[in-house]
Amino acid sequence: MDHAIVVGLGNPGVEYEDTRHNIGFKVIDELCKRFKKRLRSGKGDYMLASTIADGHQLQFVKPLTYMNNSGLAVTDVLNRFEATERNLVVV
Repeated sequence: MDHAIVVGLGNPGVEYEDTRHNIGFKVIDELCKRFKKRLRSGKGDYMLASTIADGHQLQFVKPLTYMNNSGLAVTDVLNRFEATERNLVVV
């Protein structure tokens, strides 16, 4: 099964909620809404929701490491799902 990991970048916290820095978070929230999925705590510093669509395994990810350290969470997710950058979409 094909695998896609969609990561929405942003900063956690109310002070960043409606800023341009959180567009990626908003995209993940919208995808979760459309697929009727809830984000849950991942095994690292991120929130995660999983679904299958048209035979593709999808992971929606919101790193909780703040924008500048989001690479740490993305690397962790890629390793956990044995995925590569080819499986990754970053918003």
